[in-house]
Amino acid sequence: MRLFGKAKKEELSRGQEAFAVRMADRICTLQRRVSDRLNRLTAGFGRSTWIFLLVLGCTGFGSYCAYLVWNAFN
Repeated sequence: MRLFGKAKKEELSRGQEAFAVRMADRICTLQRRVSDRLNRLTAGFGRSTWIFLLVLGCTGFGSYCAYLVWNAFN
């Protein structure tokens, strides 16, 4: 019993393939720049600072998720 058929894989033209490779390179370069900058900015952080930032981030995201759930039922 097949409810969903397999998606047909479309072949990309040479131009599309080249464009996809260029975009992937740009995205990887941007990610590398951002990660290098963040690593330079946070190189001097100690263990307690990292734990504080982790707790702060988890509390912030958790609060936002709780807010979204609360508003979904109101």
